[in-house]
Amino acid sequence: MRIKIMNLLEQFFNGKILDAGCGYGRWTMRFKDVIGIDVDTERLKQARKNGIKALHMNLNRKLKFPDKYFDTVLCSNVLEHLESPYGTLKELHRVLKNNGTFILGVPNANALIWDESEYPYHIYSWTDKTIKLLLKRADFKVIKQYTNSPFTKKTLIRLWNYIPFIKKHWIDLWYICKKIRGD
Repeated sequence: MRIKIMNLLEQFFNGKILDAGCGYGRWTMRFKDVIGIDVDTERLKQARKNGIKALHMNLNRKLKFPDKYFDTVLCSNVLEHLESPYGTLKELHRVLKNNGTFILGVPNANALIWDESEYPYHIYSWTDKTIKLLLKRADFKVIKQYTNSPFTKKTLIRLWNYIPFIKKHWIDLWYICKKIRGD
C-alpha cells in the first residue's frame, strides 16, 4: 500500500522539499533537493544512507530555516506524536513558500479497524473532520484528499471476522494542501 500512495503523491513534490519527521527517508529518497529532519539519530543515519540530507531537529521547536524556504513540505505520520500539532503546522507554514504544497499523512482514528491502544506513542488521534479543522486554522487549504486503504468499508465489514490482517490494517488519511496566507 505504501508504494501505491507514494506513486500517487509523487506528482505533488517539486522544488526544494522538506521531509518533516523523515524517519528513514523512504518517502523522499527518490527526489533530488530534499532536506529531512527528525529527532531519532538512528533513523537519521539511515536517511543519510538513502541519500537524504538529514538534520537533527525537533518539530516541537522553531525550525532552523528561513521563512518561505521550501516549495514542498511533507509530514507523514508525525503530527500525532507532537506536543503541539497546531504549533508545528504554523511552523511548517512559515518555512513553506507562498502557494507552496503541504502534504500531510495522519492515521485515521475513524477507520473501522482503529485501535488506539495499539499505538501508545500517539498523543493525538485524528479524524477527517478534526484534521481539516486544524489545517484550516493553520492557514492551509485542502485541495485533494486520499487514503491508502485497499479496502472499501463494505469489503471490510464482510471480511471483518474472517481475516485477522484486516483488524491490523493501517488506514491513513492524506491531504494535499496549499498555503493560503503569505505571512
